[in-house]
Amino acid sequence: MSSSRYKVFCITEGKFVSGWDTSPLTECPNDSGHEVNPDSVCEHQAEETCHRLGIQTNSTTYTTAMQLLNRPSAPINFMKVICSTQDGAGQVRLYDITNVQVLAESSSISNTNPDVIDLPEITYVPSEDTIVEIQVKKTSGSGMILLETAFMYN
Repeated sequence: MSSSRYKVFCITEGKFVSGWDTSPLTECPNDSGHEVNPDSVCEHQAEETCHRLGIQTNSTTYTTAMQLLNRPSAPINFMKVICSTQDGAGQVRLYDITNVQVLAESSSISNTNPDVIDLPEITYVPSEDTIVEIQVKKTSGSGMILLETAFMYN
């Protein structure tokens, strides 16, 4: 059975809080002792944020394209990028520099025309604010990898 992201209004915290579960939330995901409004439960709809990057690199080690704040109240769940290579191949990843871990990484990118790449679903929800980076590297060939746009969904 797959999980969905739900949100519920936590009366104790005075705001909507969200969490992953196989059924709608019946308690606050932050603290089961909190009082919630059971009539406020709904499936959380993803919000999209677009970042125009225009990054070009031929580095064979990961290069930072952008830093972002990943918040427990609105964690990054999905990421898509538009990228291409002049030749060869490359990779893009979302990396949590606070906790030193890869959150999502693309398979090989080798299209010479701009292409939309879906990164794997991000299931990690931080317990506190963390800094994450969109990183890109060249894995083969001599030309550049071009990271044009990143779309974040939370």
